[in-house]
Amino acid sequence: MKRVLTIIFLIFILVPINTLVWAGSVDVPNVFSPDTPARADSVNENFSAIEVSVDDNAAMITSLQNSHSGTRTGYYSFDAIDFRPEDNTMAYFAYPGSLTCVSSDDFYAPVNLPHGAVVKSITWYYRDLSNSSEISLAVIQQTQNGSTSNNLTIMASSGNSGNGSMSAITIDYSTIDNVTYRYSMRVDMQTECSGKVFKGGNIEYEYYLN
Repeated sequence: MKRVLTIIFLIFILVPINTLVWAGSVDVPNVFSPDTPARADSVNENFSAIEVSVDDNAAMITSLQNSHSGTRTGYYSFDAIDFRPEDNTMAYFAYPGSLTCVSSDDFYAPVNLPHGAVVKSITWYYRDLSNSSEISLAVIQQTQNGSTSNNLTIMASSGNSGNGSMSAITIDYSTIDNVTYRYSMRVDMQTECSGKVFKGGNIEYEYYLN
């Protein structure tokens, strides 16, 4: 009975190895047959082959992990249709790529960026045919209870500038802290809605991948 258990143990440990390795195969030098004694040196050779293959696979996994770690660039796109008016009773029109006001001038949308990311630039697009006032975009950092707010950036069109875009590369409070703060954007059409269209934009950020 002891001999049978020994053979079953060796078959379980040594034979299935070829089917259990994912990163690379194992070629064991010795194959054992039923009712045949397994010599210690042969068993040790098999274990040595397994050890070499496991070490190679571990090195391969470490190399892959290292090649995929480091700083990465991400992009967060926001569209005109994401924004809602400050006062829900006010009239406006929102379509993909086009936000226009009728009787409301302030619009807000949430910003969802990874915790720890660093904002590198913010770009937005618009059409401004108004002579009286401009369109502005602000990205806001606010404490979770709303007691304190800071602008990461605020940009404004020059008025009657037609189709245009603006980018900010100097960002205050650029490291995203989702534990302490929540983030949003505000589009301000000022008091004159006619001739103004907000089209959306994107945020470029960097994050570290372990």
